[in-house]
Amino acid sequence: SHNPWAGHNFNDELAFTQDELNAQKKHEAKSKEKKKAPRWKKKYESPIRNGWTLTHSEDGDCWEWRRTRMEDMEARCRHSGGKVMQADISLMEGRDLVPCMGSGREWHPIEMATDTESNAFLAEEIGLKVKEVKDGETTILINRTWHPTWFVKYHKGEFMSWTKYYDDILTGKKSDKAPSFKKKKEEGWHHGKQRTLTDFTDDGEFSYEDQYQDWSFNPEMDDDEEVPRRQTNEDILEEEI
Repeated sequence: SHNPWAGHNFNDELAFTQDELNAQKKHEAKSKEKKKAPRWKKKYESPIRNGWTLTHSEDGDCWEWRRTRMEDMEARCRHSGGKVMQADISLMEGRDLVPCMGSGREWHPIEMATDTESNAFLAEEIGLKVKEVKDGETTILINRTWHPTWFVKYHKGEFMSWTKYYDDILTGKKSDKAPSFKKKKEEGWHHGKQRTLTDFTDDGEFSYEDQYQDWSFNPEMDDDEEVPRRQTNEDILEEEI
């Protein structure tokens, strides 16, 4: 009972001042709040294009590409207000086709520029380059990039990729990409192959930096030219100054 240290708990806190202990408690409280805070998780996946999925609303019969973020996928249809569902299988298996009055071919609704004209037909009409690649897929050259007809949108007299249309026009989330995919004459360019629905692996002719980047081909690089290796810290230190 006469021991002055009796009843004290000896731990690391004895080495801190009261101000330091208060600061530590505030830091722990903030850490707990961050762990409890809801985080958007990538919940939806598409076998066609990384970070995107084709959606359909039966209420308004609307077809639309959306980013696979939860907040994008759970948003209601812009036209009917109905619920949207993933519809990649419809495009992959060639379902729900509609006729193009100009070409006489049938296309998926997401490949139609208007109710009666397909993206491919109208693109040729206004002077854009259109070609077929393996497996019968059709692509359109827009701003030096070949886009499949199912990922092209005709908006106010202009063709653009769905990346630009969705980010800049529909959602208003401006992307850091080229300002506008307008019609241009691209003479003398040599282009590589375009990915198709049945080819989802990088064959070396395309670069894919992240889920918000389009597959693209660089016409200034020869097919046999190797992509330069990025320097390491050791490489930089070895360079002569």
